Parts: sequence; structure tokens; C-alpha cells
Amino acid sequence: MAVPKRAPRPPLAGDDVAGGAAATPAIAGTESGSAPDARGPGQVQLQLKFTSDSWVEVFDGSGRAVLYDLGKAGTERTLLATGPLSVTLGNATAVRLSINGRPVAAPRQPGQANSRFNVTADGTVR
Repeated sequence: MAVPKRAPRPPLAGDDVAGGAAATPAIAGTESGSAPDARGPGQVQLQLKFTSDSWVEVFDGSGRAVLYDLGKAGTERTLLATGPLSVTLGNATAVRLSINGRPVAAPRQPGQANSRFNVTADGTVR
């Protein structure tokens, strides 16, 4: 007996309809272009431009995943989240970062492709 196929569900708020992971609805994010700086108290604006594919994980100050996805070459993500942020980049040399509108180099250990760092609520990298 054949099992009937289910119809795909319609996209929900927060779904990345391009096929990636779902974004957290409370966080602003864009695929390309730069978002205006509309930060509130304790919020950090993080812009990631991908020159090559790179895994990226960003968690906000409450430990909630803000971005957990593969950044594709040629794309850009701009996030607005409450700090401090915990950031992991799988291919750090492939990502150009800006924090609160200023360019920042991702800290890396010698010989390591990935980068793990924190961004304080005032935008300082630690």
C-alpha cells in the first residue's frame, strides 16, 4: 500500500527560503547590502561578507543561536543582536567582518583555518 505524499508546508516567518537554516525571527538579517545602523542599547551589528564558503555560528548574549549556517561565496549577512556575541568562523580568511560599521580582522591561532571569538556589547573583539 502506497503512503500518500505530504504537501510541503508553506514558509514560516524566520525560514530562510533559499534553502539554508532558519533564522531567529527576533534578529535582523539580510543576505546582501548593508543594513542601516539601528542599534539599541547593548546591541551589536555584525556584518559578514563571504569571499569563499565558510561555516559560521553566532550566538547572542542569552546563548540563543542568531546564525548557524554555511555562508556562501559572494553573499553577505548583516545581523543585529544583543551582546556579547560568541562567533565561530570555519574558514576565517574567507570572511570580511565589520562590527558596528568598522572593519575588524577575525582573530586566529597560527596554523588554524577557523576562528573563535567574542564581541562585547560595545563592539570590542575579545
